[in-house]
Amino acid sequence: MAGDFSFGEFLEKIISLKIKRKALIAGIAVIIAAAFFIFSPYGIIKSIKLASQRSDSYKELIDLKKTNDSLRKKIIEIRNDTLEIERIAREKYGMIKFGEKVYIRKKINKENKE
Repeated sequence: MAGDFSFGEFLEKIISLKIKRKALIAGIAVIIAAAFFIFSPYGIIKSIKLASQRSDSYKELIDLKKTNDSLRKKIIEIRNDTLEIERIAREKYGMIKFGEKVYIRKKINKENKE
């Protein structure tokens, strides 16, 4: 019968169950909050990805600045150096100086030679 349990033991069991229930609810709340902070659009994983992209973009920016600086130097060199202008005119546009003779060499294929 019910006489086996005292009222104090009954209260202790109820309090124990309430504490376990509160602990379970708190644990679930902590798990949900942790999942939110890890996987949300503003969470840790997104922050790590953005930090990596920022680092990559910064490296690319430095490389582009170096390339830009070297191209600016090349522009200044081309504008101020007449020998460089002459070299480009000869190589790229096939220009010659007045009085120069141009010899054109043709490649001969072994098959056509016979």
